[in-house]
Formats: sequence, structure tokens, C-alpha cells
Amino acid sequence: AVSGYALMTMYDTGTFKLDVMLGERGIIVEAVVTQDGTSYTLDRDACFQYDPRTSSSPEDAWSRSIPSQWAVHTPNDVEVLWRVFDANTGITADIYCTKMAERNRLDIRQIIEPSDSRIASSSGFCATGVIGDKAGSTAFTSEIWQDCLEENLPNLLMACKSLVNKDCTEFTLNNYIDEWCENADV
Repeated sequence: AVSGYALMTMYDTGTFKLDVMLGERGIIVEAVVTQDGTSYTLDRDACFQYDPRTSSSPEDAWSRSIPSQWAVHTPNDVEVLWRVFDANTGITADIYCTKMAERNRLDIRQIIEPSDSRIASSSGFCATGVIGDKAGSTAFTSEIWQDCLEENLPNLLMACKSLVNKDCTEFTLNNYIDEWCENADV
């Protein structure tokens, strides 16, 4: 697991669990599948380092040797699909690796649960529709905003004057930013 990233449980039955590590802007950077107490981690970059189109061992993208029931597919030029299957529960999860210009990402497109009765006793976002404990913090938001503002002030003021109001100053900048974000048709 990567330190500093948020961990989110997608689905947990007690014997099968799918967690994701969320990076900047909630982008999934790792998927962790746990079956019968053994965890397997897939990193967004390792997925393409061992791309099945170019690698003879795409399973090396995972942190350990994977179960033989798992399969890899290449649905198009920019995605790798890992179909994870748990033989004990019959659960199937589709983990997509998507190649992006800026950074790669993972997506959990579906989790197929064959047992309706098990859903009620399961936890995680896919079972409950609720995102965990909201343990985020805004403790440093003001400091980060101030540093960013000081570093970019000349450019921000010029953009503000061009896009929003020629009377924009460093003291009214926040109000104009809010106005722009609320009213811009972008």
C-alpha cells in the first residue's frame, strides 16, 4: 500500500475483499484483492509495465502469484482488463487498467455477486452505497491555498482581469474565482 493514500473498501464478504487505494482526485492507484486471507495487489503502472500486448508474463503486474482462474484481456488499445474470480464464493470483479496521457488509473467496472443473500451481510461501497468514515482533513487547505496563491498571483490576477473583471485585485481574487467557477459555461 502507498502511504498517504486513502483506502476504500469496495466489497467485503469476509472471505473475499476488494479494496482500492485512492490517489489525487480520487483516482484509483492500486487494487487489493484478498481471497481466503491472501492479498494480491495490482498497481496502475505495473499493469502497463506487464501489458499482455508486450509482455509474456502479464501476471507479474500483481504483487504475488495469482490464482489460475484469473484472466487478463485487452479490450482496446488503451485498456487492460483483469477478470478476478473467487472460486469459493463465485464472485467476479472486473478491474480495468486505463492508460491516460497524464497518469494511468484503475477502474472497478463491476463486481458480480452470485449470492443475493450474501449481499445483505457484506460491507463496502458496492454493498451499501455508502463511502466510509469521511476521515479526510482540511487542516492544511488554507496554507496550501496561500502558497499556491503567492506563487501564481501575477498569472492569476491577469487571468482574473481578462476573464472575469478588470477590477480584480489580490484582495478580491477569491470572490472572483468563486464567481467564475459558479457561472462559467465550461
